Amino acid sequence: MPKTGNFVSMGLCALLLIGVSIFLIHGYDTAQAGYVAVYTVVLMWILCVFAIVLGLALLLFRRTRWLGTVTVGSGLLLPCIFLAGIRISASAGWVSWANQPMQAFGPNVPAGEVVYYNLGVTNAERESFQRASLYQARADGAGLEFKPGITYCLRLSPSQAHGHDAFAIGISPSLPQDRRVQLRSLIAQSSLVFHVYDDIAPKDIPAP
Repeated sequence: MPKTGNFVSMGLCALLLIGVSIFLIHGYDTAQAGYVAVYTVVLMWILCVFAIVLGLALLLFRRTRWLGTVTVGSGLLLPCIFLAGIRISASAGWVSWANQPMQAFGPNVPAGEVVYYNLGVTNAERESFQRASLYQARADGAGLEFKPGITYCLRLSPSQAHGHDAFAIGISPSLPQDRRVQLRSLIAQSSLVFHVYDDIAPKDIPAP
């Protein structure tokens, strides 16, 4: 018969499974857009595979076989709970991005603003600048989200931006013009920025 400690292990695994599932489902429901929610699905499958592999490894040892069985079972149950959870969320209207229009982006697609950095700007400087300029804290305290009016941010490599590091952002048509001017001015005034281009596809920008 299973020992008391085994039931404790099973209970802890069950609590962990439920907690992870709720965390993943919440992340899926509150993602900024559908393409971001995909990363939550990928994370779920990574955790599923990890749990199964770990459980199989624990099955190799007599003293940990019960824990291994529970761990494998948790790995198999995770996608079932997750998929059922997002199905319920979709039916209840809890998926915040479900009704958002499809957003096309890429070097060939016109962007609201394309920002070229000065040569020599470091990765840390770019990340800090973009975090301050484009993002704000979420109301629920769970990380960051785009500031109102920004729909996406696409990193451009030097080969796509005439030797400069750069990024393109989408601007919602509903963003008031004065707010857009304010956003553009905030970005353009930075000492890190070489130039800001309005309403243009990155590939159509001429060599500076």
